[in-house]
Amino acid sequence: MTTIATKLQTGTAACAIAAAAALMPLPAASAAPAFSIPVPTGLGSALGSVTCIAPIFDASGCATGTATVGGVFYLGPNDPTPPGRNDIFTLNPIPVFLLIPVIGAPLAGWWSSLDIEVCVGGLSARIGGYGNLTASLGSGC
Repeated sequence: MTTIATKLQTGTAACAIAAAAALMPLPAASAAPAFSIPVPTGLGSALGSVTCIAPIFDASGCATGTATVGGVFYLGPNDPTPPGRNDIFTLNPIPVFLLIPVIGAPLAGWWSSLDIEVCVGGLSARIGGYGNLTASLGSGC
């Protein structure tokens, strides 16, 4: 008889805890960061800024994270106003990355977040726009 009473008490207690958890509202999170986190820069901006240590690069471009030398060299994020150019090929390697077990999905996510362009003498390679790798030939950088 005591085992039945114990089981009844345990079941009642479990139901009471479940009902209390379901019916009581959760407190709203109101945490505020103690400091602001700097906005991450893209790989193109980071490489462009690091490359700017050489005095041959245009100082105004270095301030925005691009390393440029006239119309001959460009390193930085994808150029928003490029000179006329013709694409040689466009390739999206993300489907291939997704076939790799374990590291495929993180690698594909990293690749699709890249925004970088390298141009030397009119021959450029750029990664951007859903992870597309594009090589092109143009009249300059």
